Amino acid sequence: MNTVHKPTSRSTAQWAHERIGEHRFRRYEQFFAWWFRFAAPPDAGAEATDRQRNAAQRGRSLSLLLLFLLPIMVGVGIMGQIGTNPQIFWTAIEVSAVVVACIFMNHLGKTKKGAYWGVNVSGITLAVSINIGMYLSILKAPHGMSLDDKDILYMLFFSEMIFGIALPAPWILVPLICNLAFSFFQIFFGHHTPELNTLLASSLWIVLIRIVQSHSFPLANILSLAFTTRESQDRANYTAKMVQFEHNMVLREQEEKEKAKKQAQQLEKTAHVIIQANKGDFSVRMPVEFESSLMQLAGPLNALIGQLQRSQEVEKQLRAYQEREEEVRLQLHHLARLRKEIDSTLQVIEAAEKEGKPIRLILGGGTPLESLQRILNGKTLQNASLFK
Repeated sequence: MNTVHKPTSRSTAQWAHERIGEHRFRRYEQFFAWWFRFAAPPDAGAEATDRQRNAAQRGRSLSLLLLFLLPIMVGVGIMGQIGTNPQIFWTAIEVSAVVVACIFMNHLGKTKKGAYWGVNVSGITLAVSINIGMYLSILKAPHGMSLDDKDILYMLFFSEMIFGIALPAPWILVPLICNLAFSFFQIFFGHHTPELNTLLASSLWIVLIRIVQSHSFPLANILSLAFTTRESQDRANYTAKMVQFEHNMVLREQEEKEKAKKQAQQLEKTAHVIIQANKGDFSVRMPVEFESSLMQLAGPLNALIGQLQRSQEVEKQLRAYQEREEEVRLQLHHLARLRKEIDSTLQVIEAAEKEGKPIRLILGGGTPLESLQRILNGKTLQNASLFK
């Protein structure tokens, strides 16, 4: 089967990526380009799968979240210093260190095969560290959970938001269940300050409803955004595949035209060889091209022309032999006449010698013996014999 090479060295995936890749539709690139170079993972590239492109986009979103978390943690640390719960300050220090580590993991976390492990590990690490920090801020409160510490329960949705950004959408249910379980446990069984107990005695259901609201609204928004983003990504991937398909069709059409042109040239060469051979020129040969569709015909055709050439040479030799044979036959005929003339001349000479009469020869034989016959004709042989 013939191998057809594409008229371009670049792959269609690379061609499509250069024209409709994600990098051409980033409206906010000019504002955060410096940060993406430092914290975001590299682009998925032209040959990446849909899953790898999705992971790369999640990594870019996570890098923006990390950028905004840094000043937030600075503010939380200041609040911990001036507030009544010193554990908040140490939580801010711990989360800030984790944020810095996640920046490097998110930026460097890509294997040679294109798998993005950095965004998943960074998202899980960041969410777990924030949750642990908030849990410890409540559990290590000096006099139990106070009215101010209660508000931390409303901020536990941060981990859910991180999971929704850094990991596939269904993973958001994991921190959601953990946060709701911890919140309900602290409300019903945790150690509280007297002020909080007084508030819960009169407004327990209001606090519970606010806790559920603080988790349900972000959950709905994140899931809606995740599904919408996923639909947009699927549409973009489908568009990219259609562009690649159309480009492949154009390349295929060019390949077919090139192939038809080559076949026409090959047929021209073959027809020229056959015409020349038909005219008797058996020195022509059909060129053997390995990519030619007529390659299988070239060998037998060249062998046949070679046989015809050898037959022509044999025929020439046979014709030369026939001409030589005719010459030999003619020479044999002349030799036979000469022998006959010699025999008749000898008979006349012998008869003239016996009778003592002059030699009477019949001239006009047209043989080389005729000149001798003219000399002997009319002569008499005496006292000698030609045969002694």
